[in-house]
Amino acid sequence: METTRTDTIADRDRLLTCATWNIHGCIGRDRRHDPERTRTVLRELDADLVALQEVEILHESPGLLEFLTAGSNWIAVPGPTLMRASGHYGNAVLTRLPILHQERLD
Repeated sequence: METTRTDTIADRDRLLTCATWNIHGCIGRDRRHDPERTRTVLRELDADLVALQEVEILHESPGLLEFLTAGSNWIAVPGPTLMRASGHYGNAVLTRLPILHQERLD
């Protein structure tokens, strides 16, 4: 039996695009702290779901997650792993999908 794969535009529209990235606190290989560059790359990825590592979640406004998601349709879900007085540090998920339930496990 022969099977034929057909990719239609409708099929591609139903695909879920995911990415994971260790953003190293927005410090690039050139050792420059550049959140704008990080936001630009995230937008170029154009993923529906992005898992981020090494995210600084400082107690300042706007925070990094707010900055990275500004002007986009992503919802940011912080997942801090290190709690500090100045702010938290850890992981985050950016998603375009509705969040129906969240639970953090250590």
